[in-house]
Amino acid sequence: MLWLLLMLVSSAFFYVEACKAGLSPKRWGIAGFLVGPMLWPLFRVHANLALRRAVGRGDVLWTIK
Repeated sequence: MLWLLLMLVSSAFFYVEACKAGLSPKRWGIAGFLVGPMLWPLFRVHANLALRRAVGRGDVLWTIK
């Protein structure tokens, strides 16, 4: 039961994060359901690659967090 709850929460989390990062939310939501929180490092790599493609390799990117 706890495993199912973790999978559902991970799915919703990755769906929202994919929307914010400009990635395919349906794909990341399904992957979050199947893999769970172990998907986070792969997600961050894909989000950073998408950002680099959009901005360009030689440009400087300033982020405020």
